[in-house]
Amino acid sequence: MLLTFACARGDASGWEPLRARGAAGLPVRWEQLQLSLCVAEMPAELGLTHGDLLDLVRKGVSSWGVERRVRVTFCPGVSASAEDGRNVLAFESASSAAPAHPYARTHLRTRRSATDGFEEIVEADIQLGSMAVRATRERGREALATIIGHELGHFIGLAHACSALKRRAAAVATPTCAELEAAAETLPLMHPALLDRPRPPVLRPTARERRAVLDAWVAPRAP
Repeated sequence: MLLTFACARGDASGWEPLRARGAAGLPVRWEQLQLSLCVAEMPAELGLTHGDLLDLVRKGVSSWGVERRVRVTFCPGVSASAEDGRNVLAFESASSAAPAHPYARTHLRTRRSATDGFEEIVEADIQLGSMAVRATRERGREALATIIGHELGHFIGLAHACSALKRRAAAVATPTCAELEAAAETLPLMHPALLDRPRPPVLRPTARERRAVLDAWVAPRAP
């Protein structure tokens, strides 16, 4: 099963973090206690060094409270390819004919978990698009930090905090973004269109978003 999330163009206490769900409608989660995230080479036009990019990714991982579980390394020459057994953060090639989304997208590959009620994430890839490069050049590295932090939320199992649809279907519990924005002074990191809102950059997840991740990650099994 392959899930794809795209990052589109009061306080946040009313925003409920939403777990990503697989094909059977079950919440997804990692069951590996230690993960590696390979950061590929970046385009020269980004205007940052590889060290700068690694620092942003590591700070993003730390902001989610999972720095002891996700090891970030630089892996020149790799690409975000499904089913290659590696978790990769990479930039889409400039030659891509029709990128899936201009800012970023995250792919989660899942399988039915041995634990009832869940699907296990077995691989995750983050691809940053051309608009991520442009936003970084025009708005600074905080824009890239927002994009990376958001995609890391998908990487570790969260869905968007709200729906971009104008109206909520009667049977759907997910609120629309318009409903929540009307009352919120700040937006959660898992809002699907952070960079298109005239508000300060969101650099860290809310306490509720962090708890949703930590509560769902499988606890170490007893020996």
